[in-house]
Amino acid sequence: MTNAFGIRATRVLLLLAAAILMAGAACEKPAVGQMGEPVVSGDVAFSVTGYDLLYLELDSAGKTVSYSEPVLSLKVKITNKGEAALTYSPTHQTQAMSEATTPLLYADPGAEATLPPATKETIGGVYLEKGRLPGQVSQTKVLQNGESLEDVFLFKVPHEKSAALILSMPPSMSHGNLPALIRVPYQYKEPKGPLVHKAGDVIQAGPASLKVDSAEVAYIETTHSIEGKGYSSTPWLKVTYTVSNPGDKPIKYTPEHDVEGGEGAAVYAGNVTKKRVKLSANASAVGRTTGSVTIEPGKSVTDFELFEIPDKENDSIIFEYPAARMGGSGLVRVSVPYTHSEPQLPKEMQKPDDKKEK
Repeated sequence: MTNAFGIRATRVLLLLAAAILMAGAACEKPAVGQMGEPVVSGDVAFSVTGYDLLYLELDSAGKTVSYSEPVLSLKVKITNKGEAALTYSPTHQTQAMSEATTPLLYADPGAEATLPPATKETIGGVYLEKGRLPGQVSQTKVLQNGESLEDVFLFKVPHEKSAALILSMPPSMSHGNLPALIRVPYQYKEPKGPLVHKAGDVIQAGPASLKVDSAEVAYIETTHSIEGKGYSSTPWLKVTYTVSNPGDKPIKYTPEHDVEGGEGAAVYAGNVTKKRVKLSANASAVGRTTGSVTIEPGKSVTDFELFEIPDKENDSIIFEYPAARMGGSGLVRVSVPYTHSEPQLPKEMQKPDDKKEK
């Protein structure tokens, strides 16, 4: 239900095999361990502390970026076991994957197989084109002896519901000669997504609060600078909501109902995004806020958004609203009951014969 800005799993795998071995390391074997226990390689102990499947919604320069495909998020604790200071350089924006320099995830060839295997069935790595994931280390850090940090590495969701995986941590991170290998027993679970509220909930959205009151199909009364008052020629979905100021300072509410290119409200009915209705420059919907308004402390504004009508089989919709319109950040999502109906024509649109029948 989110907008797809393109999580790109396009890191290129560089199979290095023996090329990653440094001089004198031919007889060495990589350290191998299980998820939840430290695996020591070189001067560093690596430990996979857990994993999640996530739908990402991130802040990017004050705008909310949502990715439509889930990702596998692996949390790794990194501890300096050496006497000298350890410089940790994150690789999250590296587009080319290498067993020597970036974390690698691949299918476990089995307990009897040689690790690392010469060829690997890899899980594609993911880097973010926009936005930053909370918890990911974004800058170089120096760890003294005994100090730790936790970082988060993103991969595509495996096709199998259950899989034995190997996370390979590169020697460039440990100052060793070989990667550290950690067995991860992967089991699919429902991806975590953004919080969805219920209609009628008072939702804090930055300095303001938002409450969705109703969703109904109706002909909308309009006013036109030339033609005067009238009604929409077809019914639309009308989602009514209230923006309140619970604080002690005025807030600005800027709905952007009809601004082209603005980040505005959205409605999702099942897997279908319903088109937002934008009126012509000379028309406005009666009772709807135009432009920006200031909401004083303790006051509220009731407003509404217009969309194409959802299909008959839908019994609920997801209404999504950008908190930036109320001075906040992120997206507010609300599940709203919906019943398809054929609204009665307004009296002004009825023919004389229709009025007599009534």
